[in-house]
Amino acid sequence: MNRSGLESHPDIVFDAARDSPAAIAESIRTRGIAYLKNAVNRDTAAFCANSVAANARDLSAMIGKDVNDMPLCFADRHTEGDEEYATLFGNRLSDFKDPLTFSGMNPSWYYEGLRNYKIWFWRNGNHFPNLVLRAAFDSILPSVYTAYFGGECFTSYESNCVRYQRPDLQYLSYFFHQDSSYHSRDPKDHVGLTTWMPLTDAGKDAPGLQVYPYKLHELLPIPEGIEPPYLFADEAYCSARFGDTLWAPAIPAGDVIVFDNFCVHRTFITATMTRERQSADLRVFPVRGAPDFARRWNSWTVTFPLQFELNRAK
Repeated sequence: MNRSGLESHPDIVFDAARDSPAAIAESIRTRGIAYLKNAVNRDTAAFCANSVAANARDLSAMIGKDVNDMPLCFADRHTEGDEEYATLFGNRLSDFKDPLTFSGMNPSWYYEGLRNYKIWFWRNGNHFPNLVLRAAFDSILPSVYTAYFGGECFTSYESNCVRYQRPDLQYLSYFFHQDSSYHSRDPKDHVGLTTWMPLTDAGKDAPGLQVYPYKLHELLPIPEGIEPPYLFADEAYCSARFGDTLWAPAIPAGDVIVFDNFCVHRTFITATMTRERQSADLRVFPVRGAPDFARRWNSWTVTFPLQFELNRAK
């Protein structure tokens, strides 16, 4: 059996066109993870992938270094013609050029510490086309989220991102970690869900995602001598503990993986990969019982069922 194939874990593989949100939510509850086939529109994903790549190249040229972790709106870009992709508020993509031009960003946003370049985008996320969010909202995902949490949940622009990963940028890849570990080392705070959405085919010729596809209930140790806040778990510990049980499926654009905050995962890159990969991370938290760190985020917030809010520092 192919240990990286879907057939190696059939009990956590679902078809968004056929299976119920309740069944998918139950898999996340009991196994910590669910793989959803045909979850989002593949054509929209491909367009967003091209936008992420072009915007990443423009950002790199502006600041003189590679960046592979960008705000969610870096999946938006008007290239040519009148692209008919659904935007979040129904505005036309042709009225928008790209996030750098729209924001007026310059290199000082990146290099002057008091002005983290992402902050402006986090606070002004509602002004962008937000093709990735629209694709997610038009899918089964909101129903999965509310089925899992048993009620309202929210996502903050600050907690979401798009990633641009090439094989030669492995030094920028994410090692073993559990989402939310940077923000809190209290297990009670690890109540959120992450949706990993590849915008291109991933895991075979292009970098993918490697996970431990079983339920965990504890936080993994961080490297000795490192003081929190720190995201990454001890690499040697994870390799020794999880070893051959790690799973790195080849995942086409249009499929997604949803997992809880205890799921240990990392970027999957091999020496034989030749293509770049673009992807999106969407993170959601329950309205009731949200951790304090999620309530403190000072960025645009979307609540499910679909509502929009703008959080500002008081």
